[in-house]
Amino acid sequence: MSQHFPVVSIIVPNYNHERYLVQRLESIFNQTFQDFEVILLDDCSTDGSVSVLQRYASHPKVTHFIINEKNSGSPFVQWKRGIDLARGQYIWIAESDDWADLDFLAHLLPLVSQPNVNIAFCNSHWVNQAGAIQTSLSLYNTSFQRLGTEEIKTRLFISKYYSKCECGFVSSGSVKGLFG
Repeated sequence: MSQHFPVVSIIVPNYNHERYLVQRLESIFNQTFQDFEVILLDDCSTDGSVSVLQRYASHPKVTHFIINEKNSGSPFVQWKRGIDLARGQYIWIAESDDWADLDFLAHLLPLVSQPNVNIAFCNSHWVNQAGAIQTSLSLYNTSFQRLGTEEIKTRLFISKYYSKCECGFVSSGSVKGLFG
C-alpha cells in the first residue's frame, strides 16, 4: 500500500495566542481545499494555548502536535521544526494570531502549481478587534518575476518581513535546508 503525502503542509507555530487560536484553526480545518496536513507547534506558552491546541490534536488532519518544554526564543526555530516535519509539496506557515479566508488554498494552489513557480502570495489586511478591515498589509504592489529561493531568503524568512509568510505559501523544496 502506498503512503499518501498531502499537497499542503500547514505549520501552526504558536506562542501565547490563546485568544486567536480557535478562529485560526477553524479557518484552516474548514478550507474548501482539503488535501493537507496540519502541524501544531507550541513554544512553551504560558496562557491557555495548550488547552485549545489539545482540543484539535486528535483531528484527522493533525499529523504532529508538539509542545516545547522550554521556549525557543525565536519563531524561526519553530518554523524550521515544522518544515523538517512537513510532508506536503507546499508549505503554509499559518501564524497562530491570524486567520484566512476559507478559499485561501483553493485560490493560491493554481498559481503556485504553474511551471517554474514556487511561491504564491495574496493580499493581507490588518483587522481591528471588531473584525473590521483597517488597512492592507500587502508586501507587493505589482506583479513581478524573481527566483523564488532568492525572494524567500531575502524578503520572507530572513528579513523584517518574515511575517508575510502568513499570506502565501511556498514549494517545500524551496525552503527545506534554508534554516541550516
